[in-house]
Amino acid sequence: MARRLKVLMCAYACEPNRGSEPEVGWQWAWQMARFHDVTVLTRANNRPSIEQALAQRPDLPSPRFLYHDVRSLLPWKRGARGARWYYWCWQLAARRIIAAEHRARPFDLLHH
Repeated sequence: MARRLKVLMCAYACEPNRGSEPEVGWQWAWQMARFHDVTVLTRANNRPSIEQALAQRPDLPSPRFLYHDVRSLLPWKRGARGARWYYWCWQLAARRIIAAEHRARPFDLLHH
């Protein structure tokens, strides 16, 4: 059997049972965790539904989740222009978090 890779997945949208992009992020994380050791960086607002879904399946391998938001900019996240700007700032901040995580526990692969 092939070794389990340490994977860091960056998924701005990752939420079970939401459909569309959030569901895609959730399914990628969940399915990768079947074969690899997965850590997912996602938005903090996804935490309640993620933790509820994980609690319903404690017997299955699950990803480790890191939650992050740029709280000082949340009020500006209105309309398409504000959402794009917030997403860009979130990605910049995510870069610092990813670098620190990689130093603490090196990853074999980054999936975005």
